[in-house]
Amino acid sequence: TDPQTNVSADPVSGTVIVDTMPPPGSITDPPRGSTIGGTVLVKGTAADEHFAGWHLDYQGPLCDTPVCPAVVQEWRFLASGSTPAVPDIFGAPPTLAVWNTTSLPNGLYVLRLLITDRAGNTADLKSASRVYNVSFIRVEVSEPVFSPNGDGKKEITVIRALVSGPVDWTVEIKDQGDSLVKTFQGSGENVHARWDGTDETASQVAGGTYTYEISATDPETNVSATPVSGTVKVDTAAPTGSIDAPIANEKFGGTYSIRGLANDPNFSGWRLEYGVGTNPASWNYLNSSSQPA
Repeated sequence: TDPQTNVSADPVSGTVIVDTMPPPGSITDPPRGSTIGGTVLVKGTAADEHFAGWHLDYQGPLCDTPVCPAVVQEWRFLASGSTPAVPDIFGAPPTLAVWNTTSLPNGLYVLRLLITDRAGNTADLKSASRVYNVSFIRVEVSEPVFSPNGDGKKEITVIRALVSGPVDWTVEIKDQGDSLVKTFQGSGENVHARWDGTDETASQVAGGTYTYEISATDPETNVSATPVSGTVKVDTAAPTGSIDAPIANEKFGGTYSIRGLANDPNFSGWRLEYGVGTNPASWNYLNSSSQPA
């Protein structure tokens, strides 16, 4: 109303909403206190009559011993959304994020779901789980090329691996056609597969390249390591070579150039020696090389 003319404007009206309640929501998966590993589907709900958005992150690994160092852990982003996360028609909660834990150190982690509404209210929901992943720390092969031919030299190869925890492990050896040749199984933190070049029927395998694959699973949590693989070569054939000069029974003197060949697909080296007589009691060094001739 104008106080001088007493003229009044047409009244206008509207509404405001008082909302002091934090938005409802939940983290349903992984269950609170569970042990998880690998790729985890994080599920939950986030909805409100005046919904604004949700934000999911995690923190860890956290100290869970009586005495802990004073370390401030940062929250690391996983996912966010501006639309409500509500159950489907069957009541199943939606997936908020796909969490890959394989590269995380084992330990205690906390998921945090922040839900906000347009009134500025925030729900701060947390759920702790223990991340436990199985991984191979070291893998080695004693003889990448071995010769199980009965001459007593490099008759076996041993495939070894160190695992991050006690597991049930399997080593499978396959030929170039991907057919299974041999299987080794065991348990513990140390993988030890001693292969003598035979198959499951104790028959000697043919020469060639074979692939080994190591898999490991924690029997308590059923968490599996990412399999590792490599190759070993079976070579039972002697290297090829010849002494071309001098020829047998040739007579020579002075300075003489000895010529010959030495080669193999898995060549290691050659060594040239001489001895006195047709059946020398000892040999004298002349030359050697790690390169094929």
